[in-house]
This record gives sequence, structure tokens and C-alpha cells, in this order.
Amino acid sequence: MKRTFSLVAGLTGMVILSVAFPIVYTTARGYTAWYIQVADATFAANGKTTRGQLHRNLTGKTILYTTEVSETGKFRTYLLGLSGNKLFIKSCGDWAAERSALIINRTIPPPCSFPGGSANSPQISKNYASFVDDFGQKMEARW
Repeated sequence: MKRTFSLVAGLTGMVILSVAFPIVYTTARGYTAWYIQVADATFAANGKTTRGQLHRNLTGKTILYTTEVSETGKFRTYLLGLSGNKLFIKSCGDWAAERSALIINRTIPPPCSFPGGSANSPQISKNYASFVDDFGQKMEARW
């Protein structure tokens, strides 16, 4: 009985380490980004309430902003972030963030590129984000 317990405990420890080590290693090295959904976020496009999701990374310096496009019913995702002291915004085109509370993104960065327009004027604070999208709509989120 004692030998069986030792064997089971050893195998369990090896399984836990074989799962935990890659997660810790890739997160520490920056190969994996964790985005957690912000609860109770509200969204507006040109002042009209719309549906969407907001995910922040663990440092809080990057936001995945997914919002519904009213005319098509599809969702569009934007990446807002802080690089040094400079704010940036990237359009993710047809790629939409997963609709879950936790996103583990192994594609660093997400498949987003800088939009063609220059009138994006992003603003990010502790509980607020706003920008002008590629189509001239003012997008806002509060949480």
C-alpha cells in the first residue's frame, strides 16, 4: 500500500510539473500573454450603446477591445496599448478575440496591424478607453 501511494504521488507530481513548467516558462519569457475579461464593461460607438468585450493583459498595459459592428452584426477587435509613454492602437481586421473570460494568447502579438488612418487619437486610463476607428466612429469603453 505504501509503495502504491508513493508511485501514485510521484506520477501525479510529474504530471503537474510537466503541465506547470511550460506555462510558467513561456509566460516568464514573454511567449504567452494572458488576457482576462473585464467584468461590467460598457461600450459605445458614436455615443450609441453597443455590445462588446474587453480583455486586459496581466500588466494592464494592453487591452483587447472587441465590439459589435452595428451594420453587419459581426465583431471587430482592436488592440490598444502603452509602449513606453506612447499610446498605440492596432486594428485586428476580421480576427476577433475569443469570447471567454480568460484568453491565453500564444500568438504574440495578436494578428493586428496599425490602421491606415491617422485620426485614431487613443486614450486609455484606469477605467476608460476611447479611440476613433478606421471608419471614423468614436469607440468608447468604460469599466
